[in-house]
Amino acid sequence: EAEPALGERGLTRIHWWSPQRDVPVAAVSIDFGRPVWNRQLDNPSVFDQLTRGRVWRLGNDYWTTLDTNLPLNIAGRDIPVGLWYLGLARSADGATAQMALTA
Repeated sequence: EAEPALGERGLTRIHWWSPQRDVPVAAVSIDFGRPVWNRQLDNPSVFDQLTRGRVWRLGNDYWTTLDTNLPLNIAGRDIPVGLWYLGLARSADGATAQMALTA
């Protein structure tokens, strides 16, 4: 089945280079759709209704992805090598939010 139209995408990359060996050592990239702000989300009650107790997909038109070829540690959480889909997980009471990763 065909991918959905991905629209305008952005990409951020970090590369590590070994000057001693003159070769790339590792890379991390984040690929994301450039979202257009929904004015309804300026209303806190609408935002709460849409996000409380849910994982909110980051980006526009398709998932934001994190692609890494080295293990990472983000905020004390170990992230293995791989391709990850990113989201924002918000607690049911709306008091906390954290990054959600799924393979």
